[in-house]
Parts: sequence; structure tokens; C-alpha cells
Amino acid sequence: MDLNFTEKNLPVIIVGTGPAGLMAGTVLAQNRVPVKFIERHAGVGRKLLIAGSSGLNISFSEPIEKAVTRYRGDGLDWRQLLSSFGTEQWLHFIRTHLNLETFEGTSRRHFVKEMKASGLVKSWVSYLKELGAEFVLDHELIGFECVPGVTVKLQSKLPLQREIVELKARAVVLALGGASWEFKNQEVRWPKVLQEKGIELVPFESSNCGFLVDWPEGLKKEAEGKPLKNIVFESSRGTCAGELMITNYGLEGTPIYSYGEVGECYLDLKPGLTKQKLTEKLNEKLNEKLARKAENLSPIRRVQKSAGLCEASQALLYHLTDAADRADLDRLIDKVKRLPVSLVAKQSLEFAISSQGGVKLSELSSDFELAKCPGVYAIGEMLDWDTITGGYLIQACVSQGAWVGSALARNRVMY
Repeated sequence: MDLNFTEKNLPVIIVGTGPAGLMAGTVLAQNRVPVKFIERHAGVGRKLLIAGSSGLNISFSEPIEKAVTRYRGDGLDWRQLLSSFGTEQWLHFIRTHLNLETFEGTSRRHFVKEMKASGLVKSWVSYLKELGAEFVLDHELIGFECVPGVTVKLQSKLPLQREIVELKARAVVLALGGASWEFKNQEVRWPKVLQEKGIELVPFESSNCGFLVDWPEGLKKEAEGKPLKNIVFESSRGTCAGELMITNYGLEGTPIYSYGEVGECYLDLKPGLTKQKLTEKLNEKLNEKLARKAENLSPIRRVQKSAGLCEASQALLYHLTDAADRADLDRLIDKVKRLPVSLVAKQSLEFAISSQGGVKLSELSSDFELAKCPGVYAIGEMLDWDTITGGYLIQACVSQGAWVGSALARNRVMY
């Protein structure tokens, strides 16, 4: 593919093809601004495809007053971003321009009907190509210059082709993604590229990830791969009801993604009943058994048989209590209502859904332009902001992309 452009028709170059970059390019292309996407992988939207392989949350259904509290990142006006291009505008774009159906689930999250990201990515790329956008794959950003004009330096990642190419641009939008889901030990060069320009970065760490727990071997044999249904997770960061999954290494699931932290946390294994109601229920069941001359079970057996706990909760209760707890009904009920679990560490970035850290927000203007690099913009997960799963991540990315695309189109990006 020809990578050269005439001076009179320079494109806006967008580096990265996640939702932030694709949306920025979409708004520009809709405004008849030439756009060229650069992607270091062999295909478009790699992380979007990974995240949406088994169910793609595209947005949320929540009043903006509540939604803005889900985001962390001082310096970004979340209310303004979500008001400018929020759930309604994003869903309208998907339905109208990508011709895909969406629906709202019982969890008040929005999904594409096919429940996968592949159709969304394919339709989006087709729409952009119809608008004249071009894509260069297997090329990685290794540098850029801002004066005079804006120039990016790319290196081919194709086998036996390691040539370096320089492209001039009207402006450059960096949408390089965070550090999650990268292959182990694979070098990501863009942080160094920005640091060489004096741009400050916050070190990346895992977010929306599972946590390691030092499970007893007996528990792993009995409960690995089983769901903890209808529980409430509690940490010093807050509480969240939902479902968790016991894994060989620890715990996964929305409650822990949202509020997990290293240290002692707690599980309410029976949130629908107070301690008093649970005690009354167990005594009622015992009286029924005694009336039938049934065996007088030990406290742990009474709870396991009559408290209505799921299989995984029963296993946790047995293996995370000592003999004294299991022999005393009151102490055991206390554990049902507040079972301590020690979270040892976060899952590594390689397995995290997202990451926190990246470019400091103080480096950006209100339109996401890098103050130290005129004509260069940065958006998406490469910035130091964070949120929970459930459509909030992708919505924030497309909102930022739409904002930058609109700002550049409005100014006609004449650098």
C-alpha cells in the first residue's frame, strides 16, 4: 500500500484502532477530513475483539449524575464528555450507520444483538472505508516530530520487512490503548516514545482484574471453576452484589473487578437474610428434623444442608473456617454473613480487562492535545483514568474519540 501523501491533501493520522481511535476517525471522515489509521497488529480492533469475544457491553443505562461517579481521572470533565456523545448517540451510531441491532439487558447494560465484537468491528471498518478512510496494518509508531508540521515515524512489523517510514500529517491522534492483554514479555514502545518528548506517564497497573488468593488445596479440588452465586463482596473501597468465580489462582467477577484490593475483604454468602433471620431458619429446619426423629446434625452440616447456599459457598465456608467455628452455630452464621478472604495480589496486566496509569491528564488540553507536542492528541486507555466494567470503558473511549474528532473537524486541523 502506498504510504505517501501530497502536501495539499495531508490526512489526520490516527494511531490505534480501538474504539477511541475508530470514533475519532469516524467523526473526521464524516466531515470530509482525510483519515489514515495506523495499527501495529495484523488486524483492526484487537483488544475490542478480545473483550467482546463472549459478550460485548457497549454502554450502560444510567442517569448521567450516577454515571460520572463511576469514573476516576482528575482533569477530565466526565459530565461534559458523556453529555456530548453519550449512550444515546453511541447506540444511534451503531444502529444507523453500522446497521446492527442492540438491546438492553436485565443488568441495565447495552449489548449488540450478536453478543460479539467481530460484527461491530467488521461493520465499522466497512463504514469507514466507504467514507474514504484508509488502514495501514502491521506498522508500529516509533517516533514523531511536531515542528515544523507533524510527522510520524513508523516501522513495519511484517516478517523480513523492517523498513522505517515517515508520514506527514495535518494532525496525529494517538489512541494506543492501555497495557492490558499484551502478550507476555512483548515490548510496547509507545510509552518510551512519549517519555522522550518529556511527557509524564503514570506506571501501568492492572484494573478490572481477578485477584490471587492462597486457597487451601482441598478448596481448589472441590470448588475450582464453580460460581459463587448471589453474594455481596465488601472491601474498604465499597460493596457490590453479584457473582464471583472461584479459580485455581483466586477470584474473578464483576464485584471484585469493581472493588477488589489487596488485603482482607469479606463475602456475605447469604445477603437476602439477616443474621437473626438465618438463625431462625436454621432452628426451624432443625425442629422439623427432630420432629421426624432425624439425625441431629453438626452446625456446619446444618448450614450446608439448610441455609440455601450454593455449592461453591458451602465449600468456601468449610475450608475457610476452623474447627471451632464449624462446631458453633452462632460463630458459623457470623462467617456466613461476613466471611474473610485475603486477596494477595492483582492478576497481571497480561490477563487484566483494562489498566490504569498512562499519560498524565495534566499533560493535555481540554481538547486532549498534548501541550508539549502541538498537533498531537492522545485519547482512550493510554491516558491515566479508570472505570468499572459494564459498558463504562467503551463508552468513555468513544466519547473521547468523538470529542477529539469534532474538535479537529471544527478547526479543520490546519497545522
